[in-house]
Amino acid sequence: MLKGFPCKVTDYSTAKPGKHGSAKASIVGLDIFTGKKYEDSMPTSANVMIPIVNKIEYEVADIDEDDFVSLIQDDGSLKSDLKLPGNDEEVYKELKAMWENNKDNGQVFFSIISAVGQEKIVSGRVK
Repeated sequence: MLKGFPCKVTDYSTAKPGKHGSAKASIVGLDIFTGKKYEDSMPTSANVMIPIVNKIEYEVADIDEDDFVSLIQDDGSLKSDLKLPGNDEEVYKELKAMWENNKDNGQVFFSIISAVGQEKIVSGRVK
């Protein structure tokens, strides 16, 4: 967690202890939901919170005209509160094309990551 956001660490470096303190660690990471870059600096002895990130795969039932996705959960109920990722155009186009090309003849599955109360569709596959 960098600045309160769940991040994937992209860079880590340490600086030697100075005249008035302990060694410092500089950490750079990308938010796993938005891709925004966050930087933080702290003593090397500090504890860092680590988010619990889960990845679950659901079968796609439908995608409506507003890009909301209906997913079939394990108990057979529908989960319809997620939207195709609009902030990543490449992933959006890939998932949309995957659904359009296979909705009638194959099963389409989307992978969802969740952490700290947020969820996002990150990838898909056809079975």
